[in-house]
Amino acid sequence: MINRTFLRAVGAIATAAAICFLPVVRGVSAQGADSGERGDASADVAASGEVAVRVETFGVGNVVRAGDWAGVRLALKDSSDRPRTVAVRVHLKDSDGDTALHTRLVTLNPGMELGTWLYLRMPWDVVQGSVLRVSIAEVLSEDDGSVRVGRQLSWKPIAAATVLPAHKAIAYVVGVPTLGLDQYSMTLRDRDVPAAAHEAMQTISGLTPESLPDMWTGLGAGEVMLWSEGDPSLLGEERAQAVREWVNRGGHLVVVLPGVGGAWTSPTNPLADLLPACRIDRLAEVEMSPYRVLLSGSSAARESLSLPLHRFTPLRDASVGDATAVLTGPHGVISVRRLVGTGMVTLIGLDLSNRKLTRAGWVRADAFWSRILGRRGATPTQAEIEASLSKRVMGSSSPEVWVDERIMATISKSREAGVGVLLGLVLFAAYWVMAGPLSFYVLRARGLERHAWIGFVIVSGLFTAFAWAGAQSLRPKREEAWHLTILDHVFGQPVSRARTFVSVLLPQYGDQRVTLGQAGTDTRWSQALTPLSDPMSPSIAAFPDSRGYTSDVRSMTDLVVPARSTIKTFQGDWLGGPRWSMPRPVSSEASPRLDSTGRLVGTLTHDLPGALVNPRVILVTGQVSEGVVGRTLAVSPAVVGKVYAWAEPTWEAGTALDLSKFQPGPSALATKRLADLVPKVSILNQSIPASVKDDDLDDAMALFGILEQPELDRSAFSGTTVPSTVHRRMTHTLDLSRWVTQPCVIVIGTVVGEANPVPMSVDGVPLDGRSRPSSGRTVVRWVYPLAASPLVVGGGPGAYAGDASRN
Repeated sequence: MINRTFLRAVGAIATAAAICFLPVVRGVSAQGADSGERGDASADVAASGEVAVRVETFGVGNVVRAGDWAGVRLALKDSSDRPRTVAVRVHLKDSDGDTALHTRLVTLNPGMELGTWLYLRMPWDVVQGSVLRVSIAEVLSEDDGSVRVGRQLSWKPIAAATVLPAHKAIAYVVGVPTLGLDQYSMTLRDRDVPAAAHEAMQTISGLTPESLPDMWTGLGAGEVMLWSEGDPSLLGEERAQAVREWVNRGGHLVVVLPGVGGAWTSPTNPLADLLPACRIDRLAEVEMSPYRVLLSGSSAARESLSLPLHRFTPLRDASVGDATAVLTGPHGVISVRRLVGTGMVTLIGLDLSNRKLTRAGWVRADAFWSRILGRRGATPTQAEIEASLSKRVMGSSSPEVWVDERIMATISKSREAGVGVLLGLVLFAAYWVMAGPLSFYVLRARGLERHAWIGFVIVSGLFTAFAWAGAQSLRPKREEAWHLTILDHVFGQPVSRARTFVSVLLPQYGDQRVTLGQAGTDTRWSQALTPLSDPMSPSIAAFPDSRGYTSDVRSMTDLVVPARSTIKTFQGDWLGGPRWSMPRPVSSEASPRLDSTGRLVGTLTHDLPGALVNPRVILVTGQVSEGVVGRTLAVSPAVVGKVYAWAEPTWEAGTALDLSKFQPGPSALATKRLADLVPKVSILNQSIPASVKDDDLDDAMALFGILEQPELDRSAFSGTTVPSTVHRRMTHTLDLSRWVTQPCVIVIGTVVGEANPVPMSVDGVPLDGRSRPSSGRTVVRWVYPLAASPLVVGGGPGAYAGDASRN
C-alpha cells in the first residue's frame, strides 16, 4: 500500500548498502499550463507546418474554469495535395510529469477548412495567459488494420481568452439576453466573491445552437443552461446528444418559450424527448401585473404590460417524473418540469426575453430564478452594495474555505508509504554504524585493522542483501484501488450518476490500461476518465523517464498510462444503469407521500452492499409562499423550499425505514442545520477544523446552494472564530439544491469499506474487491420525487404575496 514514495524508500535502502542506485523523483513547479512551447498564442496560423491551425473557441463562449472540463474548437486547413487523416492533439502534463495527449483523429481535404473539438480537464494552476500546445501529426495505417501516429505536421501554442477561478459556478445562456441570470455573477470590487452568497455564478451568454460542443465533456463545467433564443433543430445529432447526456448527468436545462414561434414544439426538435409531458397552449395577450411579485419580489406599481404567455397542462397519464408543475398563476401552470436521469428540464411560459419586460427591469434573480434553480442568496444591486458598505463591515472579510478540501486526503496512501521511507532510513543508519565505526572498533580490538576493507565489503554485501529483500517485500504485487465516490440516483430513472476520485496502485513497469466502465454496457453514454492532481498542491513530481500517452477525446473510457510500480490518481465521471440496489419503497402501497393532513408516510428498504451509515432524511414539502427577497443585506435570505431534516444512526441493508417517524414541524426545520453546515473557522488559521465531520461536509456539498449565506455584518461576531465563506472546486455540478423547488424526499448516507460502485479495471482485471482489492467511501444520495405542489402566484388563497419591505 504505497505510492511513488516507495521509490524514495527503495533509493534510501540502496544508498545504505552503498552498492546500487535507484533514481529519485525531482520536483517541478508547473502542472501543465506551461507544458507547451511558448509562443504567440493569438496567432491565427501555426508557427510552422503543413496544416494551418486557427482557434475558434477555447471553452464554451471562450471561457474555461481552472481544474474543470473544457472544450477547444480548432479550424484546420491542410496544404497537402491529397486527403489524409491526421491526429490533432493538445499536450498537457499530469501530476507525474507525463504528457497526456488529448487526441482526435480527423480527415482533412486539401485547401478546405475543417472544424473539430478537443476536450480536456484544465490544470488547477492555469491562469490568464497560460499557454498549451496543440500539435498535428500524420496517421499511418499498419498492415494489421491498426494505426499509429507518424511525423508531426504542425504545432501551435494556444491560450484561453478567459480563465475563471476554481470557485466560480458557470451557467450557459443560449441566446443574447441573460434574463436576469447574470445578477448571480455580481461580486465585490475588492475580492472576486459575491456580496451576499458563498459563490458567484458566471453567465456565459451569446451562445448559439451551432456553437455548442459535440460531447458532454465540453459542457461539463456548467450546472445550468438557460435557452432564451435559438432553434434547437440547429443542434444536429451530435450536439443534441451532448446536451442530452449533460442533462442526464445532472445538468439543468431551462427553456424560456418565446412569445412567437414554435421551435421547441416542432417535430424537428432533436430534444423533444426531454420536454415535459404536457399540452402547451399559447395565450396571445396577458396582463403581467399578477406576476410582478414573482418576477421582482415587489408588488410596487409599475407600468402595465401585456405579453404572450404559454400555459402548460400535464397529460393525464403523466407520472411525477414526466411532468411536475413548479409555478402556477391565474392563467394556469406557467412552469413545468421533467426529470431526466439525475438532471431536469424546466419550461417557463412567461416571455422573459420580451424587450418590454427587460427594459422595465422586472426580473430580479433572487426573486424569480431562486424559485427555478433553488439557489439561496441575495443579488443586490450595486447601489445596495455601496449603501451597505458605508454602514457595516461586509462579508468580504469572511475566512474562505473549501468544502471539498478533504477529498484528496481521503484517497491518499502517503502514510503507508512512509513505512518504506522509515525502513530505508533505519537501514541506512545501521549500515553506516556497522560498516564504519563499529566494524573498525571490533577489528582494532583484535589487532586486525589491516582487514578493514574486507570487513567493509562483507558488511556492504550483507546490507545489499537486506536492502534487496526489503525492497522485494515492499514492492506491490497486484493492482489495488482506494476511492471516494459520490453516487446519485433519482427513483424511477433508468440511470445513476457518479463521480469517483480514485487512487490506483499500478504494480508493473511499462504501460498499463486503466478502464472506466464495463465493456458492452452503457454504450449510449460517454464515460470520462482523466488523471487527477491535488488542487492544494499544484506542484508535481516528475519521473526521469516522463513520456507521453494518448487520451482519445471521443472515447475517454480507457487510458494506457505509464506505470512504475506506483500509485496514480484519477477522476472518473460515470453514467449508467444502477450498479447497486438503491433505496426503494417496500411495496407500491408503501411509496413515500404526503397524506391529506400533510404527514409523511411510507416505508423504504435497500440492498446496498453495506449499512448506510448515519443516513440523513430530508423532506421538501413545496415552496414557501413568503418572500425570499424582502430583507436587509444584514440578514441571510430564506430558502425557497420548506425543508425539514432528520438523522438516523445506521440503516442496515434489508431492513425497513418507516418514514412516518419523520414529521414536518417547526422543530424539524432545516434552518439551523443549514447554518451549522457552514464551518466556523479561526481567522488565524483559515482551514476547516478537524472536528468538522465528513458527513457534515458531504451534506454541505449536496446542499451547497441553500447553505446559510455569509453574514454581511462582521461586527456581530467577537473572538477569533467566525462563520466562513465556503467554496468548492472538485464538486461543481454535484449540488442537489434545485430539488428544494419541488416536493421530494432525499436520503444521504455513507457506505464505508466497500468496493467502488463505479466499474473500473486495470488491464481487463476488475477492481471489484474480488478480482482485485478495492475499498473506500461511497456517499449515496437518493431522491424520491413526491406529487407536485406548485407555488401559487398572482392572488388567491395561499398565493405568494411578495415582500412588503420591497413595496
